[in-house]
Amino acid sequence: MSDEAFPANNTPEGEHMPEVNLGDSAEGLIQPNDDQAARFPEIKGRILSGDFHEPVDSSIVSGCIDGRCGSKSPRASSAGGTISLMVARDLTRDYKDGFKTTAELMRKTIETLDGRGHPIGDHVDDHAEGEKTGCGANDNLARIYRVIAQKGGAIRQLARELGFDELVDDDEVCERIEQAAADRFAFSEPVELIEAIKETPKATIETLHGDHNEAVIVVNTRPGTTLYHQLMADELGGEEFEAFDVDAWAFEDSARAVADNPDDAAEVSAKTTALLYYNFATALALCGPNMPIVVLREP
Repeated sequence: MSDEAFPANNTPEGEHMPEVNLGDSAEGLIQPNDDQAARFPEIKGRILSGDFHEPVDSSIVSGCIDGRCGSKSPRASSAGGTISLMVARDLTRDYKDGFKTTAELMRKTIETLDGRGHPIGDHVDDHAEGEKTGCGANDNLARIYRVIAQKGGAIRQLARELGFDELVDDDEVCERIEQAAADRFAFSEPVELIEAIKETPKATIETLHGDHNEAVIVVNTRPGTTLYHQLMADELGGEEFEAFDVDAWAFEDSARAVADNPDDAAEVSAKTTALLYYNFATALALCGPNMPIVVLREP
């Protein structure tokens, strides 16, 4: 996998890029409380030292960025796990592809991944009700698409502030993604997307527990690793301070895994950008303006 699209580690040893807050474009509720804010400097240091990150077996995302505990093993993470790969296809789609609902496209995406031998997964939680699943990136899919359609400029600015300039420099690709989000009108119920994953024998659906206590978003560019949330809870003595983890290092390989032509560099690049859009839009939809973001780089 090429690392050219991701921020280079140009900071002096022992120094890190200052964290960025989501700012006024954020419209959610998850953000640090006073107690979490007081602990943030110490925990940020541990996060940026890689204390809570563990190796993963695959560079294809199948876990979610959700910071709660309940996962049995670390997996490369993106918003909604495999759902994010369906979104990457949808936002870069050929308008003649005929997939009218997200559930239809989800099944096609799973078929592609399964046929190529890649992992598939997401999560639920232990207190979701009705048509909800407990995965915020799934339950709020229509809202996240609206954020992409209406706040594309804010997403691009956030990407630049975090060092992902190359992924948002192609105006044509970015505008195509934003327009595709605006054009999507048929959203399946969240449980239909989870059921599509469950239909795959080798898929992993884990059950997370508790309320959301995330107080930071970690954008991880350290290849082959993910934040292991149970390890973080064990090290910190509880689940009062959690972290979203976006494994951006895995986006290019994951985009290639669902590409119609994995050898088409332009297609893979566009889908990589779509993954970045979806993850940052998920953050803006679910988190508040004071939610900090930090970038974990290679040592």
